Amino acid sequence: MMAFRLCVQRYGRLPQELVVDHGPEFGSVYFEALLSQCFVTKIERPASQPHFGSVIERLFGTTTSEFIRWTPNGSRSGPWNDLPHGSRSMSMRSMT
Repeated sequence: MMAFRLCVQRYGRLPQELVVDHGPEFGSVYFEALLSQCFVTKIERPASQPHFGSVIERLFGTTTSEFIRWTPNGSRSGPWNDLPHGSRSMSMRSMT
């Protein structure tokens, strides 16, 4: 729903078609009602052919891995480990 708001803010209109996977959030009655009210056609990606979503899934994977890598609460090491006081627990910040 937030993506619809961003589309209107940035481009002044909604897309004519929306390509989605078979996730449970895209099959809900509320999502279907939103699409029908906004005159947006839903196109579902084929479930048995993963190459249709490979580009976007790779983008999500790269974004997630790089984001986790450079956040203090992430599981990988980063520049915050070299702080002068040496206490990693004191240098942690919450993302909320």
